[in-house]
This record gives sequence, structure tokens and C-alpha cells, in this order.
Amino acid sequence: MKRRPEQRWTLTKCYHELYDKSEQSPEFRRAIVAQLHGWERYSGGPPVGAVTNETVMKWRTAMIEAGYAPLTIKSYWTTIRAVFRRIGPVFNGNPLGLGIIDAVPYCKPVKFRRKLPKRISLDQLNRVYLAARHTTKPRRIFTAPDYWRALLAILYTTGLRIGDALRIRCEHIDLEERTLFIHVGKTGVEAELPLHVVACDHIHRIGHTDREFLFGSPDKGWFYHQWRELIGLADVEYFTPHDIRRVACSEVDAAWRGMGKVLLLHSPLNVTEASYLNSLPELRQALDKMEIPIAFKHGINVSDKQLQQVRRQHIAMNTAVFAPPGSPSPAEFQWHSDGFMFAGRFCALRCGPRVMLQTLVEAEKPVGWQTLLQALGQQVTADSECKLINKRLWHLRCRLRHFFGLPDSWDPIPAATSATWDKHHGTTYRVVLPADLAVKGGAA
Repeated sequence: MKRRPEQRWTLTKCYHELYDKSEQSPEFRRAIVAQLHGWERYSGGPPVGAVTNETVMKWRTAMIEAGYAPLTIKSYWTTIRAVFRRIGPVFNGNPLGLGIIDAVPYCKPVKFRRKLPKRISLDQLNRVYLAARHTTKPRRIFTAPDYWRALLAILYTTGLRIGDALRIRCEHIDLEERTLFIHVGKTGVEAELPLHVVACDHIHRIGHTDREFLFGSPDKGWFYHQWRELIGLADVEYFTPHDIRRVACSEVDAAWRGMGKVLLLHSPLNVTEASYLNSLPELRQALDKMEIPIAFKHGINVSDKQLQQVRRQHIAMNTAVFAPPGSPSPAEFQWHSDGFMFAGRFCALRCGPRVMLQTLVEAEKPVGWQTLLQALGQQVTADSECKLINKRLWHLRCRLRHFFGLPDSWDPIPAATSATWDKHHGTTYRVVLPADLAVKGGAA
């Protein structure tokens, strides 16, 4: 075959210049480019004219050694092979080949063992739902707690993927008929899903008539960072939004056998499913019978009470009910291995956070982040960074606000800087609480 200039291009450039992207969404194109960058990284980025089966095998081996899961490697290769087919020769099954390379390279599939799907408990969902009251992001036209509560309720009662849930359009919601029109981004399936009463209550709370998307923006670039913080506040084993999809399928199938696969809206497997079968009316009955986490059903009323409590706290702060702030006396704290006692109340606080709080309280002056690192048993070097301290302090602030009943506007561990402050050094911390703080009864 005669050499062509395109043979010196990288695979990513071939995708940008030669691949048909007219029916791809911007988010899908970004995902493809990210996978092609993975090819360039682990294969060395050779020109497409120099790629052979040996090149692909080296890329496959490098991906396995880097710790990528077999299904992830399969997903990457599906994308890479699609671009190779576009620039490959014309043959049966590849009528749109451009003939830039002589043959499409081959990749041996990576063996894997399929495990049982992870099934999280309803108690875990309850704890995450309740932990949403401590969240402060994202900042939308409604509050962050309402955002996470509504998202959790919709994910559980619809079984949607997180990308599809964030792309729900307000115009596709009908609360009177309790339906949601959805276009599944992965499979292209379109359906009018029934909505559970719990989902309708949460949608009604955040409103759906004054914006394009229900959750404000379909972008999920920031999402998993905030999701990890929410799971950390709930103090449960980490799980992903896709695990909620799995447990929703299991719960619906337990309520009505066979309705789990209907809820997930997977691609039809045969002519009957594609052209004749419509089980959505039965799916509505199955949803009404499925078990719902207790917090989801009663969370709306609790949210109203919490909102009134927050308003009362802000009024109390504005009217100067609290005396001027100050650092608490170390004598007011009684330390234990799994927490501390303050004014007759016990707060569960283990390991690093408890050590940090005890160091801050017992110090006679503000404490630097280097001292906190030493208290945690971490080695302090010239290249040490305070990211670990900042993350743990953030969780500790949330815990103290909850224990002492402080509003979100109160910073119980403010950071102070000296006149010679630079990027890391000079930052100090101390515990600051209202001087006449009255701790209410009950355990934290």
C-alpha cells in the first residue's frame, strides 16, 4: 500500500480529523478522548502506520500492570478499535474504512471472573440520606442537603445511571401522572418511567419549573469529589451511585419477579422485547410495592424541621445571644480512646480526629499544621504538605458543628496566619466556641 501522510498521525489526531462525531454528545466525546489518551500513554503514542499486533499486546500488558480492571481494558479497546476500523481497509463489516492502514490490529481479550453484584443495605442508604444535612455543596438555587436527598431518592426509585439522572430535564417530568420521560445515554433507549411517590415529593421540594435541568447542571466533573465527602460524613463503607442502581434492581425484582430488568432499561435482547413487550404499567405496581428506606419516606418532614432550626440558629447569632467567642478550657473536656465528654455529653470521635482535637484544646497557643502532623505520627519534612491536615480539619469542623449545635456560618477551628505567611508555613489553628455555649442533652 502506498504511504499516506495520515499514517504519521497519532490515533487521537485520527479521531479528531477523520472520525464521524456528528451523533456524539460533548460528554461522550470527552470520554473517548480520555480513553485515547490512555492508549497514547501506555503504548508510547506511535504513529498509526507503525502500529502492529505486537504494539497492541505491549499496550495491553502495560494496562494490566498499571492495575486497570479487565472490563476497563475491554472498554478502552472498544473505543481504540473503532478508530482503527475507521482508518482501516474496506472489508465486509467495515464499509466506511478509509484504507490508511493495511489491517486493523488485534487485541487478545483479558480474562476476568464476574463477581456477584454488590448490594448495599437500606440502612446504609438511610445513613447517607441523613448525613446530607451536613453538606454545603453544590450551591444551587436550592440547598445542598435538598440536592443530595432528591438525588438519592431518584436514583433509588428509578435505577438511573448517575449521568442520566443529572441530565433529567424539568420539562420531561409530570408530577400529576407521576411519570418521567428519559433518554438513556448509553443504550439510546427512550421510555416514560413511572415515578414513586417518594421521588415526586423530593422533586416537588426542589421545584422543577424554573430551569432546564432538574439538578441545575448535567456536568459531573465535580460530582465524585463531593460524593466521597458525603459518604465520609455518613461513616459507611464506600459505594458508588451505580451500586444504588444495583440495589434498586434487586429490591424491585424482590417485589415483583422480572421487573428488575425492566427498571434498568437495558437494550432489548430479541424482537419480542424490542417491538412487542411493554411492562411499564406492571413496573409502576412493582415500584409501589418495593421497600423504601425509612429516611426517604420521612425525610421531607424532617427537612422542614431542620430548616426551621437553622433559621432559629441564624436569628440567635444575629441577635448576639452568644457571648463573644473564646477558646474552651481543657478542664471542660474528658478524653477517652473513642471520643470525649463535654458538659455531660459524649461525642464519638476516634483515631486521628480525636488526637487532633485534643492537641488543639490542650495547647496554650494556636497550633501549627506541623505540630498536628507530629501528633498524628506523621513525619514532617521540608517537602511536607498540609493537605492531609486540611482534609481532616474539614471533617472535624463538621463534627463539632453537629455536636455543639452551631450554624454552618460558625467556624469552630479557624485558621490564623502570621505576617510572614507563605504557602504552607505560618498557618495556625485553634478551637473557638461561644463563651456561654449551652450543650443540649443527648449523645452525638
